[in-house]
Amino acid sequence: IMFWIWDEMSFDNFHPEGVRIYRLVSGTPGSDQAWAGTPAQLGPELMKNIPGIEGFVRIDQKEAVIQYEDKIHNETGILLVDSNFFDLFSYTLVKGNKSNVLKDINSIVLTETSVNKYFAEEDPINKIVLLNDIPYSISGVVEDPPDNTYHQFDFLIRFEKINENMSNYDYMECWGCYNFET
Repeated sequence: IMFWIWDEMSFDNFHPEGVRIYRLVSGTPGSDQAWAGTPAQLGPELMKNIPGIEGFVRIDQKEAVIQYEDKIHNETGILLVDSNFFDLFSYTLVKGNKSNVLKDINSIVLTETSVNKYFAEEDPINKIVLLNDIPYSISGVVEDPPDNTYHQFDFLIRFEKINENMSNYDYMECWGCYNFET
């Protein structure tokens, strides 16, 4: 039991600024009527209207078909994140610069495991992969996230691509869509 408790208490403790990171909850916290989903516009609105908020990152996990040359896989570990993801969270980049790795709207960051799966020994930087037939340029490689983190992922793309890649619905304008972590 102690090992389980230790594991649970260690989640996301590797982020040096972790005590300053909060996840917004909708509903009634502490009840069965609470969930981590928020509308896409909530982060920007809070940042604009509440002094003291230093930043925000919206996150959504999706599944898509990733293709590089003849390698095609249905992938479930795709996180859509804001471009400042690496400013807030301290996942380790192996290749790329955290200040601009997600700057370009069509950039994608892969974990080391994903690089091995698609590229083996080939350097993936600036190579083009297709995500649901939309081209993305590989701008960085990140170490695989540790087991004791809430955000498990294989690929990171820009949150703003949510409508283009995943749906024909305009989630960026929907205040009633509680689909995203903030």
